[in-house]
Amino acid sequence: EYNSRNMAEKDITNITLDRIRDVLDRSQVDSANFHISQNLAVAHAESAKLVVNEFKGEVMRVNEYRVLIVVNGEGNSIVNLVPHHLMPGDVIAVLPGSIIQIINTSDDLEIRAIAVADSLFRLSLGTSIPKAFNGHLRDIFLHPDDTGKMVLTNMIECLSQLISTDHAP
Repeated sequence: EYNSRNMAEKDITNITLDRIRDVLDRSQVDSANFHISQNLAVAHAESAKLVVNEFKGEVMRVNEYRVLIVVNGEGNSIVNLVPHHLMPGDVIAVLPGSIIQIINTSDDLEIRAIAVADSLFRLSLGTSIPKAFNGHLRDIFLHPDDTGKMVLTNMIECLSQLISTDHAP
């Protein structure tokens, strides 16, 4: 389990999109369940669970903006030194520079996740970056109502389908 008194900077691993891509490329997971480019990652189904299990217990620095939606199951994590119990419907936004550790998860954990590199995030928003994402906060935990959960989950699913669809003529 995590103990901040024993933590040293050398114990913190940078978790990058390239590192996640390496994990998924080594696996037998269906590539239709994820997309990873230099600036964007979308994962669901077994791809998201595989990544969570791969890094469970590791103390990591997040380099991108990340949003996770817990669809099913539960888990315990530490985000920026604060313990959290995750349950279905929870939405977690973690900003670049955050320190996270996944302590444990239930076998039935199902999440939807998106990660966006800082450069793409800033390019997409221009000068109108919401105050919640301007660097004053490192993480945001929400417990939306059923409609909010459905909208967020559908947005990630649609983005995933758009990215994985072959648009070649």
